[in-house]
Amino acid sequence: MGNFWLDLRHAVRMLLKNPGFAAAAVLCLMLGIGATTGIFSVVNTVLLRPLGYKQPERLVRIYTEFPTFPNGGLRRFWTSAPEFLDLRRDLKSWESIDAWANTGANIAGITQPARVTRVLRQRRPAQFPGHFADDGAADYAGG
Repeated sequence: MGNFWLDLRHAVRMLLKNPGFAAAAVLCLMLGIGATTGIFSVVNTVLLRPLGYKQPERLVRIYTEFPTFPNGGLRRFWTSAPEFLDLRRDLKSWESIDAWANTGANIAGITQPARVTRVLRQRRPAQFPGHFADDGAADYAGG
């Protein structure tokens, strides 16, 4: 343990002798630790934690495609409300089909307007329960 304290005193003396190197070393450590923490937070949220739904492996997203649209067509285009209603009426092999949409509004502030977003989830009456009615996720607003 005595060698550790001697080495630590020597390291501090060398860092005080070269403050530019010490600042660069501390900055590199700060950037490395910050980047590692940020990357781990994203990986943990996106890959390691389960989704906030019951049976997330059963969730799918339905898109509309327009292959004859100019410039190569439209792939993974949003599904309109009439298309959604047709799908819900005609598809019998699905347990349920529900919809959601991102919406937003600008709110005037004292100095600058602020953008407020939220997710609207289509709710069905009690006689037509869908997945969103019991998916285990809490509704929230904000963004």
